[in-house]
Amino acid sequence: RFSRAARQSMGLGQNLALGVGVVTLGTVYVLLHEARRKAKKRAAAERDQPIAKELLLQILHKAAEHSKSVIQRIRVEVGKIKESRNLSDEQASMLFQQNFEHSLEQLIGAIRGQYGVSEKAMDASFKLHQADPQVQAAIQGMRLSAEANGGGGGERRRRR
Repeated sequence: RFSRAARQSMGLGQNLALGVGVVTLGTVYVLLHEARRKAKKRAAAERDQPIAKELLLQILHKAAEHSKSVIQRIRVEVGKIKESRNLSDEQASMLFQQNFEHSLEQLIGAIRGQYGVSEKAMDASFKLHQADPQVQAAIQGMRLSAEANGGGGGERRRRR
């Protein structure tokens, strides 16, 4: 049989041990969460680094190839809308351009996805290599392809 003081002392010791355990567990949780957050941030920063010029060229060439079918599809759709709504040539041209730009952005996004390239990485690489003759030729090829197929506007890349 323990005295009242001894029982209170044991209760205090258990409470103190429990408190220390909770603080330790909380500290471990915070440290793990912080490490995971930093790892995600590092991975995102690596993923958004500029891609190699060769990969940029592959994406641009593939977009140029596939833009021909996109242009044809949009031309048919706009022709139907022009006829059904009695649009002027200028209105139809504006509608075509809007649809073309949107579809081209989606196309390039899908191609980037196939290569596992983020939009930030693509934009950073584009800025880095925009003065390169091969990159300029690839962009010019997209523009010419669009114009030859009725696009008129060519490729619109944002230069941020």
